[in-house]
Amino acid sequence: MGNINRDFKAAFPNSAASDNLIHLMLDSKAGGYRIEIGLDPKSYNLVTLRLTDQLGDVTKVDFSDIHNNVAMPDSVFAFKAPAGADVVTAPATP
Repeated sequence: MGNINRDFKAAFPNSAASDNLIHLMLDSKAGGYRIEIGLDPKSYNLVTLRLTDQLGDVTKVDFSDIHNNVAMPDSVFAFKAPAGADVVTAPATP
């Protein structure tokens, strides 16, 4: 598992955001990518996530209709590869 203190340099942006969220910048200490998270200032729920990878490509995810402490069955998190998909298995770690 990752560790924010060990793996990232965390900082708040120098200028205030226009979207009224609390933004936190996480720069990988290993280099190459940055994560920016936007938190709701009242609940601290994660509202936006923006990942910039080593090539400068940006993936942005917006979260909405957030519900806290909702019981969910394990089956919700089960992944089943679609028919015809190639499944690549990573080699075992030494």
